[in-house]
Amino acid sequence: MVDTANSIFRDYVIDGVPSSGSKKPEKAKIREWGTDVEATRARYVATRAALKALDTTRDTIACLTESGREGVFVWRAGDYSVQIAADASEGVYVKATAIAGSAGAWVRVFSGGIDESWFGAIGDGVTDDTIALQATLALAKALKVAWWPRARTYKTTATLDAGTIGNAGGLIIRGANRQRTIISAAHSNPILRLGGSAATAFTERVLVEDIQFSAFAGSTPSAGIECWDIVHSTFNRVLAKGCTDGVRLNGGIANVLNDIEVEGNVRGIFATSFVSSAGGGYPNHNVVRDSKIKNNTSWGIDFANGNMLVVDACDIEGNGTNGVPLSGAIRVRNVGTAITAPYSTGASISGCWFEANSGGGVVIFNSGQNSIRDCLFAFNANATYDIYYDTAVVQIVNTQHHTSKTPHITDNGLAVVSGSTINGAKAPAGVTANITANRLYTTVDGNSRLEGTATFDPASLADAAGVTTTVTVTGAALGDMAMASFSLALQGITVTAWVSAANTVSVRFQNESGGVLDLASGTLKAWVLKS
Repeated sequence: MVDTANSIFRDYVIDGVPSSGSKKPEKAKIREWGTDVEATRARYVATRAALKALDTTRDTIACLTESGREGVFVWRAGDYSVQIAADASEGVYVKATAIAGSAGAWVRVFSGGIDESWFGAIGDGVTDDTIALQATLALAKALKVAWWPRARTYKTTATLDAGTIGNAGGLIIRGANRQRTIISAAHSNPILRLGGSAATAFTERVLVEDIQFSAFAGSTPSAGIECWDIVHSTFNRVLAKGCTDGVRLNGGIANVLNDIEVEGNVRGIFATSFVSSAGGGYPNHNVVRDSKIKNNTSWGIDFANGNMLVVDACDIEGNGTNGVPLSGAIRVRNVGTAITAPYSTGASISGCWFEANSGGGVVIFNSGQNSIRDCLFAFNANATYDIYYDTAVVQIVNTQHHTSKTPHITDNGLAVVSGSTINGAKAPAGVTANITANRLYTTVDGNSRLEGTATFDPASLADAAGVTTTVTVTGAALGDMAMASFSLALQGITVTAWVSAANTVSVRFQNESGGVLDLASGTLKAWVLKS
């Protein structure tokens, strides 16, 4: 063990005892102590070139003072060739000039997340920081450490591509604040890509938070965040604006978008399917919670080809375009293709505020088993409907409608799909909650539908003549409402129906056409609405 300076240069042979005589320092001890000091003191270097040129037999600690890249580096012996190759921008690993990377490297000392300025990022909103940010992202992924971008504006001219993360996961991108850490894209591609369309594995357990992805002046990126088969990942307090899609989920399972903002895009959130080599490809069980979805010109949320979208406690305002039928706040379509079930679970929407949305409908369901409850529709005057559904089953519970329109809720009858219910659709004084259930396949406030069919061949009917038949409808009772239809063209004959006895609907065919009419045999269908 090397003696200390106090020991080598003490005044007396026995420290503190003058009578022991004066102590003369030994040169060998001095040399040993000096060598130890030189080996352990930090060398200050102004550039990475100077760091690389240090004699690592003498200098093993160095303080780099290069602007933006400041930090402490230590010399580590061992094979660092892989790390050096992964860190071409020399943010964390720096190869010595005269020593192979397989023998050692200068390694930055840090704790927590890595900093993009170490890789040369400027963050002035003008300089192109693409290379530096991509280098930071790549090394964060390789080292499985967090990237903590600073509160600056970074201009990019190409996609920041994380690639496939794999089932080990671990990528974290955590900014300072979504209004202060900004990646501004001066290009038409995705700003951040997670996963890939040709990947053979899922991208798992990614965390992105407190950061903004937005368009540079004059540009429209195709997406703020583009994801491919991403699973079990979380996006907190992210802002995406000025893009074609704020967030685009190609496939993806069990992801959470929490307190995000998607504003001023064509589509705020777009979830769809793709042909996956990883065995996924369908957007299933994704959650959007406590988020602001605002002023997106086509759709606030467009959900297609998946299952189980949850939208909870969101502020959804100003989406869609007046006069454009295929636009609005939320659209749900082609549900169930992941498991070839046309009426599997579509969307569950709860506790949301819908205001000033436009287009064909505020919420449009074109497929699946869906629910919407405890939502308020305020001042959506430029939307044709508040809730519209066809070829879908919808459970509507306790909705409030604050703008007069006819109707607020409609089932347009494109296909026979049973099971929808509407309970508690309300409006304030002066506004009627107008409901149209054209197919009579929707139960409204407890009124359920019964059905029966029969084959019937009406007799030839002279003008002003008629004929009555009956259809068995189990459960029908006197006082219930009844309707009927016939499978052939009526040619001027009118058809009316009424409940004439228990389990029986009478149907009258009446000819008032002015001539003789003789219909062929067809299918007679009767419906009964229970009170």
